Amino acid sequence: MMLDKIIYGITILFFLTGVAFADVTVKDLGNGQAEITFLYQDDAAEEMNVIGSFNNWIEPGDVMTKNAAGLWEFKFVTFSDDEIVYKFFDGTYISDENAPDEKDDGFAGMNGLIIVADLLLEESPATPNDPTKPVVQARKKVTFGTDTYIESDTSFNTDGDFKAVDSTINAKSVWKFDGDLVKNMPGYMELTFFDGNPTVWSDGSVEVLDGLEALSSGFIFNPAYYLSSDKKPSVDNFKFGFDTKYISYETGYGSANLPGHDSLLWETVDADGISAGDGYSAFSSKIDLESAGLTIDTKFVPNKSIGDKYGMYFDLDMTLAGLRADIQYEMTSSSTSDIQAIFENIPRQDLIIGLGYKMDKVSINTQILNSMYVAGGTTMARPAKDRVGAEVKVSYADEDLMGLDISYKLRGAVANFIYATTEDILGDEDTQGVNLSGFYKLNKAVTPKMDFSATMLNEDPLNSNIELTVKPGATFDLSEQIGKTTTGDIYVSVGLNSKPADGDKPSISVGATATMENLTINYGYNGTNADQVFNSLLLKAELENDLTAELGIGLRSGNAVINPFALCIGGSWKVPAPKAKTPLIYANFTYNMDPYETGETTATLTDYQLEDNSETEAAFRLGIVWSY
Repeated sequence: MMLDKIIYGITILFFLTGVAFADVTVKDLGNGQAEITFLYQDDAAEEMNVIGSFNNWIEPGDVMTKNAAGLWEFKFVTFSDDEIVYKFFDGTYISDENAPDEKDDGFAGMNGLIIVADLLLEESPATPNDPTKPVVQARKKVTFGTDTYIESDTSFNTDGDFKAVDSTINAKSVWKFDGDLVKNMPGYMELTFFDGNPTVWSDGSVEVLDGLEALSSGFIFNPAYYLSSDKKPSVDNFKFGFDTKYISYETGYGSANLPGHDSLLWETVDADGISAGDGYSAFSSKIDLESAGLTIDTKFVPNKSIGDKYGMYFDLDMTLAGLRADIQYEMTSSSTSDIQAIFENIPRQDLIIGLGYKMDKVSINTQILNSMYVAGGTTMARPAKDRVGAEVKVSYADEDLMGLDISYKLRGAVANFIYATTEDILGDEDTQGVNLSGFYKLNKAVTPKMDFSATMLNEDPLNSNIELTVKPGATFDLSEQIGKTTTGDIYVSVGLNSKPADGDKPSISVGATATMENLTINYGYNGTNADQVFNSLLLKAELENDLTAELGIGLRSGNAVINPFALCIGGSWKVPAPKAKTPLIYANFTYNMDPYETGETTATLTDYQLEDNSETEAAFRLGIVWSY
């Protein structure tokens, strides 16, 4: 059978191929304290931060500065018995490949891990100004971490009388164990101790006294069961594996994510979005022939993750000088229980090919997806163009002057990825479009930007309506002129149709942000709703003694406005208690707009717009967070 040949070929190929500088140092200060120094080298970066358990993962983290050697540097003092997890941050999270140790971040990635006491025992720590000296590797013992919050949430109805609706406790605690079970056999486990939102009081259904009685007895007799809304603690995320010189193996199940895959232009396996479900195995290998300039990465992942069905994916990623080729095969079976029937009925297969070339500041990348369905089925009988997705992108990047990206995307009517969300990568079904984005650095202070996109239907591109989006903007850095850290960003986004229907109006949104020392100001104008316009202003201030404060104001106008005025007030305090892992206490009050996610200590913004503009609700929340 043709399929058998493909499987055998993939297996043989897999086993045949199976065969930026950063540094961390620790200095003993005596009296049970130590100084941690982070170093990171990225000559193209305009700013760099380090974020982790020591600053409660509050973005953007602590600012790093350039030292005399041209490296990004940050120092802080901690206790000698502390354990620290961290990443670098420049708008996106960057794992430290040279970290003293690693710890699973729960999102198919790795945090750097510093076990201070272990590093202090090393005889020859790495020297910050000597990149040639090997980084000290700490002993990878089993460590414990947690993401825990307990939040009291009382909501009110603002449509008419200001009346309390209900009061709940939102609570979640995930315990994480990570380390080598034995040498070269890493293990990772997450235990959900509690996760729920029990109701203390609700208008018309739960009386106050009854709710308080359940609350008090629940915390005394069975806190985990009560806070989980009558669910028992469970192991939801488990990983185990081993590393050898030639091959690495990993298995996991539950909420653990499948090992992701980033191809040239696409994330073909979503590292943050595909849970392991009933489990997976991952065999991976890397060959690095430095003398020939050749790198070969392979990964083979049989799994039972998509709809409880058996499936697998295999990828082969090769880099030679400036050339890169990536081939991925993925499939899912109809079988959910019979292992022997995995290859008897295969409703979906994908072949994904990527080719790219990078020369100096110019890169050209191409990706093609071919979705294959059941032979003889109505979907497979459709024209080949309906089963194909593609993207071509040409980029020019000079961080000191300008950058330009031009791309063309095409998605057929039935073109889909198995292990990724196709809309996020290729857009809507049966569409094609062009995208252009770029920036030009006028000087150190001002950098204009422009984004443009045009999308149309595949069926009749000449007569189809074209959805256009134009988004000019600029970033500012006036720190040198003002003498204090002062940065900003502004944009205007306009969306319109080439063939508007009756009553259609262009959608307009405006966003602006400015950061001045410890104060951040965000403004947003959202005119995408034809019946309503929303203006928002949010101020964030970092105060002394690890205090933060937020104030947000919103104003609605238009034909369908119920409550024109909106408000939110929030604040947090990082408790100076290192022995208790410095918990964060927070509180917020919202009125007709709610930019706070459950268990989050700061407002969540999307393109400088408040994410949830509920105009008939108010809420008061008080909570505590541990994250380390």
